[in-house]
Amino acid sequence: NDGKTESTRQKKPRKPYKRPERRAYDDVEEKIEILMPDAEELKGAKFVRSEKTCRLYMIPAKIVKVIYDRRIYAKGGKLLVPRLPYVPENFQKRHIEPSLIAGLLTNKFCYHIPIHRQTAMFKNAGANIARSTLYDWCGEGIDALEGLYQTIRDEVLKADYLNVDETTVSVIDENVHHTKKEYMWGLVDTKNRLAFFDYDQGSRSKGVIDDILQDYIGTIQSDGYSAYRNIGTEDNRNRIRRLSCLAHIRRKFRESRENDAEHSDQALSIINGIYRLEKCFRRLKLIPDKIKEYRIRFIIPLFRKFKQWLDTNIANPKILGESLIGKAISYAYKEFDALKYIFDN
Repeated sequence: NDGKTESTRQKKPRKPYKRPERRAYDDVEEKIEILMPDAEELKGAKFVRSEKTCRLYMIPAKIVKVIYDRRIYAKGGKLLVPRLPYVPENFQKRHIEPSLIAGLLTNKFCYHIPIHRQTAMFKNAGANIARSTLYDWCGEGIDALEGLYQTIRDEVLKADYLNVDETTVSVIDENVHHTKKEYMWGLVDTKNRLAFFDYDQGSRSKGVIDDILQDYIGTIQSDGYSAYRNIGTEDNRNRIRRLSCLAHIRRKFRESRENDAEHSDQALSIINGIYRLEKCFRRLKLIPDKIKEYRIRFIIPLFRKFKQWLDTNIANPKILGESLIGKAISYAYKEFDALKYIFDN
């Protein structure tokens, strides 16, 4: 008993129940069917109101065989043959239409439905197509997209600033019948929201990224992986500038808190101050030149403070180099000079 009687307890007034708004499903195709009473009942009746009820239906996918029966005529010694609907050159001699290939590739790569499951889906849709045939069609669709891939790649490599990273991908090794870890490289043009991936036998070596950026001129931003630190070949090394990533530096200090909360929090307080200022610049919707001016005015002092902190602790005998905090400090110390380019742009 909390010592309060029923009379002294103050009951909070209940808020009136408000029925949640019904979802509009604005992106769903809409079909209106008008339902009327029986014709006999309508005799002498007067319209009162319209009452709508919404129900969502699902139409099962199906494969449709379209037969083009071309009627050929002769005129003036020439045959008049109507044209077939356009399909890319790759498919002109096949009995498949690009929409089927698009569905096959979308299911496989966007929704991660493997070909053997799609075989069953096609069978349920009325088309008993062999799995090997679907694999062939999948390959032909990928080949047909090669030109689009090259166009996107060329456009991305025209950008003066790119985000670059390599990521793991599981590849099936048919010789040993299990997957192995390989690497795929991703390059992103954030300004134009374009990206492409490059795969070279699963390699993560520096030679792969050097080949990708062989003709590139501009700035890349990356983590501290050694392949990026001396980016480029002898021919283009001076034309590529690398900007390191403060988010990766920050993450390593966050991960080291369990090991050394004191030093981690000291670093994070400075880095978080930089992030707060950057967030403020964007909230104020400043133009780029103003952001550059404010960075030099307000963020450079924090950078200097962070550099002094790193210089002090990189040689701190109390911090073991192999500890999490030691690795975080070492990583930040090596990456610090490559952060300075944010004050140029």
